[in-house]
Amino acid sequence: MTYDVDATLAAIQQLREQIKALPDGPERVLLEQQRDELRDRARLAADAARPLATLRAELINVTEQLEAMDAELIKPAMNEHYKMLTDPSAYRRRINESLEEGEADRRAALEKRRGELTAALDAAQAD
Repeated sequence: MTYDVDATLAAIQQLREQIKALPDGPERVLLEQQRDELRDRARLAADAARPLATLRAELINVTEQLEAMDAELIKPAMNEHYKMLTDPSAYRRRINESLEEGEADRRAALEKRRGELTAALDAAQAD
């Protein structure tokens, strides 16, 4: 994969300067989206240039972190499968919602990174 890093960095810097000069509005949002897309492409190119072993190791690490986050959630108890007058899952549900809410940003970042690493592995193996 050939990629002109200098041109991309210059384009990102130019967009950053334009964004600074603009007030909040739809034009600014559009420029921010363009900047983020350029950053993603640059990250993909940098990842694709890394050795496959390090990409695989990081992918395993990210996957393990996501699995650990899932393991923190409280699983349903056996008595939750039967009809009862009370709701035995009420406490579990509130705790799990709190855990998920607290880790939402981290989970989103890890899932995004997992997608980036998978794409970089695919690109590196295609070369």
